[in-house]
Amino acid sequence: MFPDPGSHQSTCISPEDLCVLKSKFPMLQEFSEEFLQFRNVDELLRIDLTSLPIRDAERVRDTANRLAANKAALPSKLISVPAGQDNRWDVLHVGRFLPGAACSAQKQWRAARDSLAYPHHQQWPAKI
Repeated sequence: MFPDPGSHQSTCISPEDLCVLKSKFPMLQEFSEEFLQFRNVDELLRIDLTSLPIRDAERVRDTANRLAANKAALPSKLISVPAGQDNRWDVLHVGRFLPGAACSAQKQWRAARDSLAYPHHQQWPAKI
């Protein structure tokens, strides 16, 4: 016979069940078994669901910190590229394999426009 889910005696979760719950819900691993054993499953699920926004915020913060560190290091990483030839088929210039631009697309477009110097680029607006 199964215990009544509404009674206080049924709120104790077995160690085996706790082990399974901890494997399925990683946030529960931070709590002691004594604390978790006397919670009901609904409370345990709420603990884990509450942690989702916290984990997402930590991921966003870590990514933002990594991007900021990478951006701060860019000015010190100048790359010299020798002049050469490239036919886009069997003669490939080493410049093709450089890391991509890290500036805004607008700044990159303007630099390309100015360096390519198409004859009709004088008609293009100076600012977008």
